[in-house]
Amino acid sequence: MRKTLHHEQYNEYLCFMSHGSKVFGRVRVPARKDDDALCPVVILFHGHPGGDRMDDMAHFLREVGYAVISFSYRGLW
Repeated sequence: MRKTLHHEQYNEYLCFMSHGSKVFGRVRVPARKDDDALCPVVILFHGHPGGDRMDDMAHFLREVGYAVISFSYRGLW
């Protein structure tokens, strides 16, 4: 029998400054059993400017219980 999860998975968008430029990214949060449940976090670095943010890997990791942070490199946008 599958347990009902209290929280559904969701995305949060983030923006932070790096050497005077805005950097945009996303935090993918997995479903959790209760409000206070913690989960491990993975930060994905895609390796080169102009590439994708490894969305397929991020979706997989979120499905198995990790929160995932990915972002576009400074100056990309």
